[in-house]
Amino acid sequence: MKKHSNTVFANFSPFSFEYKQELARQLASRRGEELNYWFNRHFQMNGKDYLDVTIKGDGLQANSAIEINDWSKLEALKAASGDAYRGAELDNLKFDIVQNGSNINFVFKDLNAVIE
Repeated sequence: MKKHSNTVFANFSPFSFEYKQELARQLASRRGEELNYWFNRHFQMNGKDYLDVTIKGDGLQANSAIEINDWSKLEALKAASGDAYRGAELDNLKFDIVQNGSNINFVFKDLNAVIE
């Protein structure tokens, strides 16, 4: 496993506020920069669906849980429970960064394709 050069990513869980805050900051500073998104797995937590995604870009490698409220663009992935798509690229993944008080969520908006 690659060691993170970012101390926040190295020392906190992707579910922690600190990690999500740093990831949101990193993403905001990279607007327009090429980022790649890789599917790891689908999971449920507290009655909500999430995609575990690895985000890679120049000097950035982090994981994120992307909340899914609308499966219409991801029907094949959901039907396969994600198993057949591990490691697939999520082409042009788009998501909102939503902050509610002391919580930050990444919420799925759109993507072009799931590339196996």
